[in-house]
Amino acid sequence: MKQSDHARRTYDMHAINRGIIVVSPWLVLLAFFVLLWLPQTSDFTDALTHPRHPLEWTMFAVHVAAGIYGLRLAWLAKKNGEPPRVYLFYTLFSVGLLWIAGEINAWGQKFFDYETPAWFAAHNEMGIVTLHNLTGWDNRNHWLRLAFAIGGFAGIAAQRSPRWRRIAAPSILASWFAAIALKSLLDVWVKDFPIGYSYDWALFDWVVNRLSKIVKIMVGITSLLYFRLNYLRLRREWTKERG
Repeated sequence: MKQSDHARRTYDMHAINRGIIVVSPWLVLLAFFVLLWLPQTSDFTDALTHPRHPLEWTMFAVHVAAGIYGLRLAWLAKKNGEPPRVYLFYTLFSVGLLWIAGEINAWGQKFFDYETPAWFAAHNEMGIVTLHNLTGWDNRNHWLRLAFAIGGFAGIAAQRSPRWRRIAAPSILASWFAAIALKSLLDVWVKDFPIGYSYDWALFDWVVNRLSKIVKIMVGITSLLYFRLNYLRLRREWTKERG
């Protein structure tokens, strides 16, 4: 069966929409890379990535949306008689996304500007209330994004398992996992195995680091798409089972 036919029958999705999902991550990464690289647009694009600027708030919003949608899916899965491994997985994944949203806004500190507690001030590289910026882990979060991408591919492979198929990742998201993995591997290259600091390399290093905000947003969008597509598939299966 062609992928487009599979998407239409499984998710009631038009081939055009499937194509948009498949190519979007590459277009977004390419566009942002070019805007950062070009001297005419690099300053403006860089400003978008700064703390409390549009990309950070977008990142927060998509993770909150994905977490809430995932909790709704977990509730529906339990309501429709799915085994505990299904609705518990959706619940844990959703809570993880909401946790990330909390980390993004420093647990409300970026909203309310409250003073950083002494322990975080002493051990946090950014001087804010976050765990992912603690000394020793700061600037190493690309490994978590790489793990997310690898987990996504494992989720796609789980489609072949009757036991895990209800939480498997849709194949249509392979391009999103691939784009996140590629960017994470670039992070490993420039952060963990630097080759030198010529001007050209420093510029490449800077662009790769600025792209991190985009990839963090992509993690949230991919998670939201995962929940949405699995909801559409499971809803169809629940309807058939009741009918």
